[in-house]
Amino acid sequence: MYSRLAVLVLPVSLTACLAADEADEPTSDGTHMQDLEERPDIDVDPPDTVDPEPTLVIVEPPALDLGTIDPRCPLELDVTLTASGDDSPGQLTVEAPEGWTVTVESAELNTGESSTAHLSWVGTNGDPSGELVFDFAGHESITVPVWALPELPSESLTLDLTKRAEADLLLAVDRSCNMDDMARLEPHWPTLRSQLAEAGIQLRMASVVEDDGCVRGDPLILDDSLDDDAFRAALWAQQRWTENWYSVYSEKLLALSSIALTGGCNAELVQGSAPLHVLAFSDEPDQSDEEWSVYVDQMAELTDPGVPFTVHGIGGTGSTECWAQYYEGVMDAAAATGGVFLDFCTDDWAEALTELADGMAEASRRVVLSTLPEVEGELIAVHTEEAELTRWSLENGLLLLPSDTDFSGELTLEFRSPPICGD
Repeated sequence: MYSRLAVLVLPVSLTACLAADEADEPTSDGTHMQDLEERPDIDVDPPDTVDPEPTLVIVEPPALDLGTIDPRCPLELDVTLTASGDDSPGQLTVEAPEGWTVTVESAELNTGESSTAHLSWVGTNGDPSGELVFDFAGHESITVPVWALPELPSESLTLDLTKRAEADLLLAVDRSCNMDDMARLEPHWPTLRSQLAEAGIQLRMASVVEDDGCVRGDPLILDDSLDDDAFRAALWAQQRWTENWYSVYSEKLLALSSIALTGGCNAELVQGSAPLHVLAFSDEPDQSDEEWSVYVDQMAELTDPGVPFTVHGIGGTGSTECWAQYYEGVMDAAAATGGVFLDFCTDDWAEALTELADGMAEASRRVVLSTLPEVEGELIAVHTEEAELTRWSLENGLLLLPSDTDFSGELTLEFRSPPICGD
């Protein structure tokens, strides 16, 4: 018996059909490959493109916080701007807060580059706060805030005004003058007292003529415990017109006054806390051995800090029509200390002594700032116990208080402390 082997033979045409059928299978999105090849009009998306990089400006630091500062101290600060992106910010301008100056390293800011703005504050009493604004030709403006808490430190000093309600006056007399010259003045001393009293000031007075500088008589200090007649009589007695008038210091009254006040024998007259005055009476120039300023400096040391010393004079002036000579030396001292100078030849002593009283009252309202202890800086405010004074002024190192100042309390002076700045 023969076995049989079956062989399947496929025609070539059938193989081709299978390949064709496979090519006609749909793709994943349902499209036949044949269709894609035979339909070239179908659009195909191009590859993705890269968008332009936007322009970016970074500011460092983005804000300036200065904290609590004394604005009188100078400041130097830098702000740096860095650009990135495809387009450049371009031309750069800066607007700074008031009081600042700005210098820009480069006025053109290009992409990939930096520019630094240097800020300078010279130091004032103002507030450095504000906004630093950067404007660009090709970018929106950028604002950098500047924050500060300005603080101007100050210190205060309190003065007792109560003793300014008194005035200590030494009358130095040249007895080589004719007694009649003083006799013309003598009846009017009560005018000086009463005018000072109207200003709230009590007069304490004495007169010196002796070479040793010691005041003679009892009482030594003439004050309001004496009525007008007793005051006049005591003052006349101190001048000792009935005795030998010769004195080495008759025409050296600045020297004599210094001896009288610094020598110690008239210690009761100089309180120190009350304004101190010297009134020199002569018909000749002062002939003291030293320059007038030497004696002024000696006597000025006798008053307490802030309390004035003042020289006044009665003598010949440049326009004097009588025999009295120009009172050189004393006129200089009076001008330097803010004193009053009266014409020796006046025929109206009541008016003259009213002028002297006004000048002495004005001196009581002066505060000598240069002699105050441990005070530095600018005077910015003056207070009494009741209110702040507004009508004060400064002149040649003196604080001038208003005419209605009350001497019954304390005065507080506020000074702006000097700035303490770092390196």
